[in-house]
Parts: sequence; C-alpha cells; structure tokens
Amino acid sequence: MVMVSIMPFGTLQAADTAQHLDWQWHTSTELNYCSGSYQPLMFDTLGSSLPTASQPIHTDSDTSEFDNGITTLRGNVVMQQGTQRLSSELISLDSNTDVIHIDDNVEYRRPGMLITAANGVFNMDRSQSSLQDAQLVQFASELRAQATSITINSDDSMVLQDGSFSFCPPTDNSWNIASSRIDILPEKGVGEARNAVLSLGPVPIFYLPWISFPIDDQRRSGFLYPQLSTSSNAGLYLATPYYLNLAPNYDAIVTPHYKEHRGLHLTSQGRYLGSSGIHQSNTLITVDDKQSSNHSWYADYSFSGQFNEQLSADIKLARASDIALFDNYEYASTQADANKVTSEMVFNYQVGIDALNKVTLGFKQHQQLTTNAPTYNLLPYAHLSGNGELAEDAIWQYALSYDHFQRGSHASLTGLSAINGQRVHLTPSMQYAWQSSYAYSKSTLSLPTSFYQLTDTPAGVASRQGRSIYQLELDSGLLFERPTANGGQQTLEPRLYWAYAPYQEQDDLPVFDTSAIGKPLYQANRFNGPDRIGDTNRVTLGVSSRVLAADGKQQAKFSLAQIHYLDDRQVQLSSSTATATETSSPFYGQMDYQFNDKLSSNLSVDWNNRTNEVEAMSANVRYRAASNQIVATSYTETASSIQTQTSVIWPLAPQWTLFAQQKDDITNSRQLDRIAGLEYANCCYKVRLVNRDWYVDQATGDEHGLFLELELKGLGDSDTRLFGTGDADIQEFMKNITGYNERFN
Repeated sequence: MVMVSIMPFGTLQAADTAQHLDWQWHTSTELNYCSGSYQPLMFDTLGSSLPTASQPIHTDSDTSEFDNGITTLRGNVVMQQGTQRLSSELISLDSNTDVIHIDDNVEYRRPGMLITAANGVFNMDRSQSSLQDAQLVQFASELRAQATSITINSDDSMVLQDGSFSFCPPTDNSWNIASSRIDILPEKGVGEARNAVLSLGPVPIFYLPWISFPIDDQRRSGFLYPQLSTSSNAGLYLATPYYLNLAPNYDAIVTPHYKEHRGLHLTSQGRYLGSSGIHQSNTLITVDDKQSSNHSWYADYSFSGQFNEQLSADIKLARASDIALFDNYEYASTQADANKVTSEMVFNYQVGIDALNKVTLGFKQHQQLTTNAPTYNLLPYAHLSGNGELAEDAIWQYALSYDHFQRGSHASLTGLSAINGQRVHLTPSMQYAWQSSYAYSKSTLSLPTSFYQLTDTPAGVASRQGRSIYQLELDSGLLFERPTANGGQQTLEPRLYWAYAPYQEQDDLPVFDTSAIGKPLYQANRFNGPDRIGDTNRVTLGVSSRVLAADGKQQAKFSLAQIHYLDDRQVQLSSSTATATETSSPFYGQMDYQFNDKLSSNLSVDWNNRTNEVEAMSANVRYRAASNQIVATSYTETASSIQTQTSVIWPLAPQWTLFAQQKDDITNSRQLDRIAGLEYANCCYKVRLVNRDWYVDQATGDEHGLFLELELKGLGDSDTRLFGTGDADIQEFMKNITGYNERFN
C-alpha cells in the first residue's frame, strides 16, 4: 500500500524579504505585469584564475580566536575562496578534521546561485556541505526553493530534503510544489522531485509520484509539463508529453492523451536534421476509444531540403484511418481537410541556362475519406521554364507543363467531370519593355497551347484534343511626383492596360484545375489555370496615388480601377453558363491610410456604376499602442451578407488586461460571437477568466461557456470550462481576437 500525503512537506515562507534573496522591485511606471528581477550581489573575486585547489581562503570578521586547531570567527564573518563567498555571524574552522561549522544568518554564494540557511557544515576533505533550514535561488532560471536541509555534493549536484520549490519571486507563494526529496542536477540541467504535491496557495490540488523540471535552457529528455483541462463534453483531459533528446540533430515528443469521455490515445512528433534538410513525422493512434470499436490512426512524414546547388525537394506523405479522428481527438494537420488527406512529392532542379532555367517534377495523391466526389490526383506532373534576351529591352520566355489527372468514378461525376487524362500546356511569349523616370510601357505576345489525351470521355467528346490561342497585352503607365509641405512626397500614377485574345470554342475540354478569376485587372487570362483561355478584348483604366513621409515611410495609398469590355465573353467554365455581356466591371477602390504609428486603416469598395450599388466592401481600423493595447474593428459586406467585428485588448492596470470581441451578422440579425474576459498576470502566474456566447449553426444554435485558464510560470498552463454547453478550446477562439497571439511572440 502506498500512502500519499496531501500536506506540503515545507511551504515557501512569505515572510522572506525580497532583498534577502537579491530580488529587486523596479520603480518603473511602465505597464509591466512583472516589475522585478533578481540582481545578484556583485563582489570581487579573489584568486579565481588559480586552480580551485590552489585558491587561497580569505576571511574577515569582527573578532577571531584560535584554540587546539580550531579557529573561531565572530561578528560579520565573511569567508571567500575564488568565486565562492560564505558569510554568517559565527564560523568555526577545524583544521584537525577539515570541517567548517557555520551558525546564524548563513549566506552562501557561488556563480548563479544563492543559499541562505540557519546553520550548516562544510566538509573540505569530501568537498561536501550540508545546510539546515535553507533557501535556494538560481538566478538564471528564477528557481526558488526551501528545505529542511540542502546537501551540496562535490559534483555540484544538490539534494533538498522535505522541501518545496517555485518559480515565483520572493514573498509570492501563489503556487509551489512540495516534495520529500528534490534533486538539483546541474550536469543534466534538470531538477527532479519525488512524491510531489502541487499547491495553489495553501491548497494542495495535484499529486505526482515524480516530476522533472528544467533549471537551464539545455535540451534534454524528460517529461514536459502536463496539459490539464475540463469541459462538459469531453470531461477531464490530461496530456503528459515526454521529450526525447536522442541526439544533437534529432529528437521526438511522445504524448499520451486521456479524455474522460473518449479514452486514451497517443501522439508523437519527430525531427531529424540531416546534411541535406530536415525530416519530420507525426503520428496518432488510439489505445482505448470508449465511443468506438475502431482503432483510428494517422501518420505523416515530411522532408524539405537542398541536396546540392541545383536539386531540392519537398516531400509530404500522409495516411489516415478515417476523417472523423481529426474532430474526435481535436487533431490538426496541414495535410488534411474535411474530406481527404493529401500526399505530395516535389523535386526542383535549377539548370541555370537560358533554354532551361528550372525543371519541376511532382506527384500528388489524395486519400479520399468521405463519400464526396474524389479530387484529381496528379501522377505525375512536370514543369519546365526558360527565358533569354532577344534584343535590348526585349526578352523571350516559355513555360511548359505536363499533368496526368486521375480520380475514381463517383455517382456525382458525369459528363466532362468524369473525364481523366493527360494535358501538355506550352506558353511561349515575347515581351518588349521600355521605362524612364516618368513612364513605362510593356507589350507582350503569348501563345498558350494545350494538348489533351483523355479517357472516360462522354459520347461526342474526342479523346484527343488541342487548342492554341494567341494573347496580346499592352501595359503602360505614368509617374508624377510632387513635394509635400512636410518634406515628403506625393505621387500620381495613372495606368492603362489592354488585353486581347480571340474566341475559340472550348466546351469539350475538361476542367481539371481551372477556376474563374474575380478581378482580372492586369492579366491576360480571365481564368486561373490552362483549361480555359478566355476570349477577351478589354481595357483596364487605373490610377493610384501614394503619400510618403520625409523618411520614406508610406502614409497613404489610394487606388481606383475599372475594366472596360470591348466585346462579349463567350468562353466559360461550363457550356451551360451564358455569355457575359457587361460592358464594364464595377469600380474597384482601395485605400490604406496610416494616421500615425499607432492608428491605421484600410478600405476596399467594389461599386457597380450601372446599378449604383455597392457589390462588396470591407473596412478596417486598428489602433495599436503596444502589444497589450489593441483596438480593432471591421465591416465586411458582400452580396449575401453584412458582418461586423470589434475586438479589444486593453490594460486596466499594470497586472490586469481586458479582452473583448463582438462579431455580428447584420443581414440575419444574429450575434455570431461574443467574448469578454479578464487576465491577471504577475511574476508568478497568469489567470484568465473568459465568458463566451457563440453561434454554431442553424441546427445547433447558440452555445455558452465560462472558461478559466491558468498559466504557472515554469509549469505551462491548463484551461477549464467552469460550465456551459458545446465544445470549445480557449486557445483556439481567443486567437481570433486581433493581436492576441502577438502578445506571446
């Protein structure tokens, strides 16, 4: 039977003065939640350049006496050897046994450390010392501890019996960990505690049979601080990550996760830095799922590196058992979305000659994990490019690509969408550019050409097809400048862009990876991708103006542009889409204005002059005086919705910060998210109390939660939902407040 005591073995005494342990409170009036730091006593080192065994011992005291080999020093005694300094009111040096006895107001200093004690014994022969009723401070890590006895061994390791430790400053005992034995191991850079009890104030809340904590910034194997939270949906959640420092160039973290209502699962992350790049891996596996008999798993591997000056690679491989695991275990992966997991390998080779600058070879495959229509795999794809000079101010260039599109059949895939196949696309072009200090002109002739070899084609669609269409572009502009009264400069920059491409029917060509571009202001093709080359005859008229301060910083920028269509646009993504007949686009306006170093704004408006209506608008204003003084508000309007959002981070006092956010759907008269919270922070801990009301969806409706998050300095953090409905992570929703995450960088 194991008996566990919930009473602390020894609590840190609040009566200790800060100055007694070299802690100095700062008098600065700046907003700083921790206005203090350790300022170790500076003293002259004596003989520190000599070997330790040869360093002389210097003493000073009010009185001294010698009798039978024992030297007794009394009153303001100071004994120093090299960088070590010992002081007390009474020191006895026994030359017969090489033992030093110290009593009354003991203070022992060595580089980076201070120990105070009631009394102690130094054994010079064994290079060991023992201090009773002692307190310890390590300045770099800000570790502070006390124990009934502290033993210092010859290897500088220390053993604290019946003690406690914290990373709080002196006089602040908001939390501590009490233990029957604490080992301080400088060679390993860690401390270890056995039979440890974590207490908040005088209240013990958590027992650990063993815990390891860092005392410097070295990498080392050991348990990281656990993550602890509770919620109405998941119940108790506990994660205990273990860090493996396997070698200087590779390491790993293995983390058991326990969810009260879900069960146990394991995650791991690994890193390896090789001669050519970095390898990383992530895994998740269920051990005991209380809600499912299935064993879910996920694994990925990535590599990014440079083999030599020419060849580089980016590899991302991933597989999963099911799509539900990402929600069930709140697991995030950049290689997964709501329907699939994606693997891709890309190799780049820089040839470095005009005829062939760069070659890219890639493979992309999707693991479809839902019943939705599968996404095209690219097995493989290749890109080549090159360029060179034709004459002064004239260049030629080309881009050549090969793509092999494959995906399985699906009930929703009919007609052209069911096609698989291969595509070769070549875009040669010639360009002439002229530029002066006040104007520029650039003309481009290109000939995008595509060849298709198709399978699974519907009736009436040829398996072999090709298309070649020339494109003309003319881009020109002027630059006018004038000085401003404050010594800065203002510019006026009109721009004229013309693009032309003839019509060619393309309704029988598949759409593998092409989409329409919403605002094709200054580009030849109306589509993003080579499956459609839009017929076009259009002119874009634009003007912009910049205001620069005397130091060159941009204070304001204004731009306005509109597309004028000289012909209808017949080519569309689908043959069922009608020909576009508008003669002009909306006006696209953009403004960025910096009022001062703290206040900035931007405004974007799409205005349809034919209907005198605003098609889209967004406006943002941000005030940022410091990392914890941010107010931001935004207004977003589209054809289907109007939304507003305001967020605030503001200090109420040096240690108190207010957080708030309000997000509303004006169109549907619905509150989307409301957050209000307070944070209290000091040199010892941070605590956040957050109230949140948010809208999930039409079926679920609104949810509410009150959250408490506690960060203990040196021990990580935990978050708890005090009460409420639904499932939410305080760290996830708080990052939506503008500037919240910036406070931790």
